[in-house]
Amino acid sequence: MTESINSELPGGDAVERPETCLERLKRARDAHWDNTHSLRDERKLTIRIITDASFRQHKDSI
Repeated sequence: MTESINSELPGGDAVERPETCLERLKRARDAHWDNTHSLRDERKLTIRIITDASFRQHKDSI
């Protein structure tokens, strides 16, 4: 990924600056963090739904 920045060239032409290794690592870390937490939230929701359904079945059988 590249980022457009203003250079000190006459006319202020935009120059493409390549993404640094550190920026790529930070972006990858952030993407991994977002994916991990969204999966964790989905698992919590699934567990909650299963637990609620099990409780209802138990309550109905009493």
